[in-house]
Amino acid sequence: MPAEPDLDATIAALESAVDSGDGRASATHLATIEAQLQTMNPLLRGMTYAHVKSVMGEAAEAVAVVEDLLELMPDHGVVYYQLGCYRRAAGDPEGALVAFTRATELDPSRVDAWINRGVLLDARGEPQQAVEAHRQAMLRTPTEVEVWRNLGDGLAALGHFDQAVEAYRTATRLRPDDPSIAGLVSLAHQAKGDLEQANTSLPAALREERGPVEEVRLEVGTRVLCCRFHATAEQVPALREAARSLLDDAAPVVRERDDDAFPVAHEGALLVQHEGLVLLCDVDPERPGLPHRFFDATTVVARAVQSTD
Repeated sequence: MPAEPDLDATIAALESAVDSGDGRASATHLATIEAQLQTMNPLLRGMTYAHVKSVMGEAAEAVAVVEDLLELMPDHGVVYYQLGCYRRAAGDPEGALVAFTRATELDPSRVDAWINRGVLLDARGEPQQAVEAHRQAMLRTPTEVEVWRNLGDGLAALGHFDQAVEAYRTATRLRPDDPSIAGLVSLAHQAKGDLEQANTSLPAALREERGPVEEVRLEVGTRVLCCRFHATAEQVPALREAARSLLDDAAPVVRERDDDAFPVAHEGALLVQHEGLVLLCDVDPERPGLPHRFFDATTVVARAVQSTD
């Protein structure tokens, strides 16, 4: 009697076939999977079928399958976790957050649910709640790199940059060969205004790619307007000139605003107050509409250079 095909391997093969656009192979793998689904208990069958739908790029169908499954089994944390994953893939972050939250309530040991809950809270501009979720994850898996990275991100969004540095350093010790994490240490120092330490802690690979951090300042009455950005040696003259122009353009806006008026949008960037400075910075790529968590302005300055070319 031939051995039963390995289900995980078949699903992996299906994913590969879908990615490559091989319809014939996809149909073959689906037929094999469907035959095996018939032998499973209802929970496993429903979860597997939803996963297959997700692999095929049908996230909305996967959501529908799991929602139907929850009508029969409403108290399974793992099912709510998968629902969160599929809702997120289907472009429903709010629904995903509800599902991940319920997963943590039903099964507090689900670190993956805590992590995803924290990431979504951070993305919608609720860093304090995000930090609390990441701390719950950290208490359960203190050696998970992404937990420490995410915790640092939340602390940085709160402006707690010293604590963020410590979280990022822990992540770096756990994964010393990842320059992107060490780069976050540098960015946290940059946000604090400690540019010497920011450049000292910038990994060589990122220094070559981004260049060290530069700063341009402009006095506007009793305020100091500031712009920080990364530039390689050959970029420095053009980027510094563009930064000065941006600050000149922003000066009238700053003069008209009182201390309670920030953050304020300006020319595709944001003006924020921090530590006695008004900082011109990018919109955060992970938190639409909110200031860059490290007050970096590299994108807006580079865009200003491009507009003059």
